[in-house]
Amino acid sequence: KITPKIGKIFTESKLMGKCVDVKQGMISGNNKKYLRYKWEVPSNMRGKRFFPYANGGGYAKYANSILEYIDWDNNGKELKADAKRKYGSESRTIKNTDYFFRGGVTYSCIGGHNFSARNYPEGCIFSDSGPCVFSNDVDKMYILGYMNSKIINYLAVLLNPSVGFRIGDVERIPFIRLNSELEQKIIDISRELVEI
Repeated sequence: KITPKIGKIFTESKLMGKCVDVKQGMISGNNKKYLRYKWEVPSNMRGKRFFPYANGGGYAKYANSILEYIDWDNNGKELKADAKRKYGSESRTIKNTDYFFRGGVTYSCIGGHNFSARNYPEGCIFSDSGPCVFSNDVDKMYILGYMNSKIINYLAVLLNPSVGFRIGDVERIPFIRLNSELEQKIIDISRELVEI
């Protein structure tokens, strides 16, 4: 239910999509061929041919282990060729590659009635099931703490009461900046929770 107080948050705040970049990741097109669990990848190939793949997952706040790795050999040459063969263009399924390997905040598209966000570390590739939020201007730990707050969970479910949270839903969430002292507290708490 949109109360007058909730309505005021929407009318007086900028939306996340205007303050940060919310991006969809890639679709492998063939998980069996390109994805491996971490324990299936020899350690000498991690970070060279296979890279951690943030592929959504269930409800988890602040951090979770990225257990899947994607074969991104030679900058994804074979995967891109497969996509081009299947769809006529690699960009139909392989999106936002300029955001790959950057740190940010990821969330699961599927979350039931619980929205959750977690740290997306540098050196990873993200999927369409684990979209990411990036900013050059706002500390990612502030974004992480903000996105895991009770009010954002309430607003996310209000914007999309189904079981999934799409990029447009997150872009429509109000993004409130606080004074620097409060933001720093949120950053510090988020950092502690990620490290637990």
